[in-house]
Amino acid sequence: MTRLPFETASATTSLSFPHWVLFGIVMLCCIIGGCVMDALAFLLVSPPIFYPIVTRIGCDPII
Repeated sequence: MTRLPFETASATTSLSFPHWVLFGIVMLCCIIGGCVMDALAFLLVSPPIFYPIVTRIGCDPII
């Protein structure tokens, strides 16, 4: 269960989507997650999932 974000990052980078498609998927997940979850709960749940994906595709996660 703790390896799930890293396995998700490996799976998404192996699909070789352009960066803008992956960012679109992340934004879509943020919109859907923000609609169904409390803001604080989603802010605590989403970074461990999306951080490995963003770093794996070679983008700076701070910006």
